[in-house]
Amino acid sequence: MKYQKIIVFAVVIIAMISLPVLLSAQAPFDPPNGGGTPLGGPVGVPIDGGLSALIVGGVALLVRKFWKKKKDKA
Repeated sequence: MKYQKIIVFAVVIIAMISLPVLLSAQAPFDPPNGGGTPLGGPVGVPIDGGLSALIVGGVALLVRKFWKKKKDKA
């Protein structure tokens, strides 16, 4: 029973990490002289990619852990 929770948690975390990558589509190539960005210009690649969700999840896990430890001491 204990391992079942760990396995479910691991599957959820792996799904949260891999789904943005699997569901993103590559934009078609737009040549620079056909109305696209000039050579050397910014392309506009998103940096986040789910990293903020991982940070929020980690902070929530730490808060829960400290709260549980504080509750057990009282």
